[in-house]
Amino acid sequence: MKNERRYICTVHGEIEDLADEILNAELPAGYRREVRNAARKIKKLAEEARDSGQAMEDRLQDYYDAVEGLGFVRFKESS
Repeated sequence: MKNERRYICTVHGEIEDLADEILNAELPAGYRREVRNAARKIKKLAEEARDSGQAMEDRLQDYYDAVEGLGFVRFKESS
């Protein structure tokens, strides 16, 4: 896989989708409860991390806007 930019919300969404796949999978009776409980915990943590990541992204945008508002300009280097 190339080093393509992926947004943190997208990654969290993929984790949530995988947890849903586990929750909907046919599992042997002896493991069903344990595996589904773990999948629910994973999904809850991914949702929490997505929300925290979005809040961080919003704060960073506010900082960026404030710095630009002071007249600073960002120059990106080509890679």
